[in-house]
Amino acid sequence: MSTEEKHPHKAFNLNALSRKREQELWQRITEVIPDHPKNGGMYRTLMRQKPGKFERVLADTENAVKEGRVRKTPGAYFMDTWKWFR
Repeated sequence: MSTEEKHPHKAFNLNALSRKREQELWQRITEVIPDHPKNGGMYRTLMRQKPGKFERVLADTENAVKEGRVRKTPGAYFMDTWKWFR
């Protein structure tokens, strides 16, 4: 039985996040971006739309925080990096 037969009303997205993976990424966001509650919906939307890009940008932001390269805030760094990553 194909996926379409099991769930004919849902589009099958190979890029979709599992609930567990989404929770893992969300935990990382809460650790690296302290002001995430202000923009939580935006982060969640970006995470769901482009999970691969989201993970790369988050990893870069985590490294920048550890290395002291963040000049403004981790959230601002994340968004600036998001704009530049493809």
